[in-house]
Amino acid sequence: MRSDWDDWFKLSGVASAAPAVVVERIASLTQRIRVGAGGVMLPNHAPIVIAEQFGTLEAFHPGRIDLGLGRALGGPRDVTDRLRSEHERTAKPFEDQVRELLTLFEADNGGGRVAAVPAVGNRPEIWMLGSGDHTARIAGSLGLPFAAAHHLKPLNTVAAVRTYLRTFQPSSLYPAPRISISVAVIVAETDERAHWPDR
Repeated sequence: MRSDWDDWFKLSGVASAAPAVVVERIASLTQRIRVGAGGVMLPNHAPIVIAEQFGTLEAFHPGRIDLGLGRALGGPRDVTDRLRSEHERTAKPFEDQVRELLTLFEADNGGGRVAAVPAVGNRPEIWMLGSGDHTARIAGSLGLPFAAAHHLKPLNTVAAVRTYLRTFQPSSLYPAPRISISVAVIVAETDERAHWPDR
């Protein structure tokens, strides 16, 4: 029995398996463009691992790294179970996982003994990715930018954006709401080595 994911994972133009590695490759070949992962499905990864990876990327490429966070499985359950067990994914609510990750980028992480050394002082721009009210509300309450996944659930986009704007709490990093709307997934294949005009 085939699932919708079967064809998705066969698309050679989609680089989704190791976002931090792909971000580093692109960032190292360029000098000015922003490079980001859109997105890292946070429940599939321990927050400290994401903080270490993207804190290191931000240290290597200051002011150029974006980290998009989502809460979906991001693939078939048998694959995500190998990344992290269901218990680990759901032991904390998603909002608490995001808060934990944000804390790891701060010098004073609440007095905790755990620290993601490369992350402290090297916080990338963090976006919340979602197609519905739940993630929009989290993004608003935490004062983070919100990227609406219009290409996944176009009928939800307007309601999600309204929820984000209604719940947005200004923060020191983001005094005003920031919104991005993803309207398409573009897949490109080439046999030639990529040339980056923005080098």
